[in-house]
Amino acid sequence: MQLGTSYEKLVSSGAAEFIRIVRFLGWPVPDEQVANTVERHSFLARSGRRPGETDIHSHYRRGISGDWRNHFDRRVGELFERALPGLVAAGAYEASNEWYRRLPARIPSLTDTEPESLPAAP
Repeated sequence: MQLGTSYEKLVSSGAAEFIRIVRFLGWPVPDEQVANTVERHSFLARSGRRPGETDIHSHYRRGISGDWRNHFDRRVGELFERALPGLVAAGAYEASNEWYRRLPARIPSLTDTEPESLPAAP
């Protein structure tokens, strides 16, 4: 049996990966109950959007793998690496512990965008 999982597996496999985890842990939870729980807490169910769709007013961001990089600038990345050395590389999200050096110096803010190009508030 394969051990370990990732955000990518959890997102791409639907309930199957969660069922695998429940089985590994030996919990007597019916597959249907796991599937219903996964569906009830899916990105679509919680945000009202499909993964990849953006809503700048939502705290759910985009619901896709790799989007975390869009929320780190170089300084925040360096602080994250100092706080949790090697975690990003150990998770195979980056090849080295110097990943933060390739991040932008700053993240553009909403004030850097022309007001007419912003989506309308809900």
